[in-house]
Amino acid sequence: MDYTAEMPQSAALPSRYFWRRFAALVVDIVIFQAAILIAVHYISTTFPEGFSFADDAMECREGVPDQLAKRIDANWPLKANEVRTNDICEARQLVWESRDTCR
Repeated sequence: MDYTAEMPQSAALPSRYFWRRFAALVVDIVIFQAAILIAVHYISTTFPEGFSFADDAMECREGVPDQLAKRIDANWPLKANEVRTNDICEARQLVWESRDTCR
């Protein structure tokens, strides 16, 4: 026999399950936020202030003024106390090459 037509079917979960799941979500968020904050705290105290991986890996060289640079200079004049350069700088996050030269 099939009793599905006679049995009342609820389309949604009772509200107690919603609040139980919502409370579990809030607890999970608090736990993960605390773990992230603790990890960030320990990482920030491990490295000195102002530490950066790219400090020693910054290389700048002067670019050659080309037609685009000349058009920029002509169409967008500088205001007082502004300086425009066409230096090309390359910053590497991690430097794997050795600083010593082979002989």
